Amino acid sequence: MKVNAGYISTGAYSSDVSFGKKFGDGPDVLISARIFQGKDQDLHEDYEEYAGVNAYQGRLKELGNDYPIRNRNLFFKLRYKKFSLGFDWQHELESNAAVSSPESYAYTDDFVWGQDLRHCYIEHESYSDSSLNIKTTLTAGDYEVNPETNYYIVSKDAQGNMTDGTPACKYAYSSYIKGDIQADWTLTEKLSAVAGISYEHVVSFPKTRNLDSVFDTGGAREVDMSDFVDPNGYSFGILGFREPFFGERNFDNFGLFVQSEYKFSDAFKLDAGLRYDRNSIYKETFNPRLGLIADPMKNLTVKLLYGTAYIQPANYFRYENFANPFMMHIPNEDIRPEELKTYSADISYAFGKGFAVHAAAFLSKMTNIIRPVPAPAQENNYPYYNPYREDQGYVQYNGNQGEIESKGGEITLRHQRDRFSAALSYSYLTGEDEGFDIPGISEHKVVLNSSYTGEKWTAGVTIRYYSDVSTDRNNYRYGNAEKGGDESYSFDGACIAYLNVSYKFDRKLSANLSIDNIFNTEHYAAVPFDGSPVVVPRAPQPLRQTYIGLSYSF
Repeated sequence: MKVNAGYISTGAYSSDVSFGKKFGDGPDVLISARIFQGKDQDLHEDYEEYAGVNAYQGRLKELGNDYPIRNRNLFFKLRYKKFSLGFDWQHELESNAAVSSPESYAYTDDFVWGQDLRHCYIEHESYSDSSLNIKTTLTAGDYEVNPETNYYIVSKDAQGNMTDGTPACKYAYSSYIKGDIQADWTLTEKLSAVAGISYEHVVSFPKTRNLDSVFDTGGAREVDMSDFVDPNGYSFGILGFREPFFGERNFDNFGLFVQSEYKFSDAFKLDAGLRYDRNSIYKETFNPRLGLIADPMKNLTVKLLYGTAYIQPANYFRYENFANPFMMHIPNEDIRPEELKTYSADISYAFGKGFAVHAAAFLSKMTNIIRPVPAPAQENNYPYYNPYREDQGYVQYNGNQGEIESKGGEITLRHQRDRFSAALSYSYLTGEDEGFDIPGISEHKVVLNSSYTGEKWTAGVTIRYYSDVSTDRNNYRYGNAEKGGDESYSFDGACIAYLNVSYKFDRKLSANLSIDNIFNTEHYAAVPFDGSPVVVPRAPQPLRQTYIGLSYSF
């Protein structure tokens, strides 16, 4: 058994415990649990993007501005003879403050996002001999947005001062049960295959509209949408969409796949595969895969791969909806899956004393991109319905628009000798999204990892550099001039350093120190939907954070 406990400089505490044991010829058990609780960085004290918090007045000013964290994790696995079973649970509740504009959403203690994920499985080695192995798996799980989730929309007085707020609670739930049968078959010395079949039933209650109170999880999974219904009976004013009560949207998935490998020689083999899926919403899809793997010389491996995939939209994207005085987001039942084609090459080579190099390159093309887009005009310009406005205002939905072509590569050099190890990697990524750089990426990234492991001391240093980060064309600070932007379509990258140190007092007790962002560098990442008026134009990243803790093994 091992126990870790420590304190984070933002005002949070972390502790975890793990236990693993093999009981002779009996079961093999592993259990671990973790608690992370306290508060995160006070963004409004460090970043100008959140200065609006300091302008709060009236009741809004009296509310607390902490950024809470209450996370829990539990993991269990048991293996006995031909059976394995496992369970994991993740409970997360953190501040929503990371990317939202404080002028739109009030930074208060209950401005939080929470979710629970639970997953369990049982696996059985159903058949095994020298050439055929069959494995059967039954999996079940669920996902739930914590009813405490709340966006808390800012209210202003007649003079435009931010003085109060209105709750905007959210809830969502999804569960599934899935059965799989997979067979690994060695047909000949040179030919082998893997084939499988699966069926999955999904219960889906997509994320609700903004609610003025916490969702009652003890009742029916439905939301009253009557105040979003226009005088002609259409919800959100969508022609033909009559949903005064919004409930579950369940579906099924059925899948078949086969993949085979043929060895022409010890130095060359071919992989080929095909997957068939049928979804009760999106119908049938076929996706092939092809790969060539060669070992032309000692310590050198080369892989060439081609594959296609379709990315099924979650019901969240089909039915996402909310409205406020600034804008309205409506459901889109006609959304289609994204489609992806990828070509890639991968090379690995080991040389010298402890040196290895790995290089990879890829080219991919994605179509039917799912993104928030302006909702199209309806027949005879029939208006959408926003109950917070006299007119429909700005209306968007998640639609399919455009294609993205991206390409890039990475090269990593590793070295290990005695007690020292180091890895230096460089990656390049570029692409085009309807004539603009793909939002949210840096073309150049460099990472240096180095570590030393001694009898008492262990230390590691990581230095991470990333170049300018591209933004959405509609970003109101860096995008189109008509949106108020400067048309740079990017903001500055950064270089960040990290340190980890551990000292062993004896075989059982050790002390640990970690410092993230050693030099306290202000740096940013891209934000989702960064053309929206309710998010900041770039997402501030944590400043210096220090962890001090102890580890004890029983």
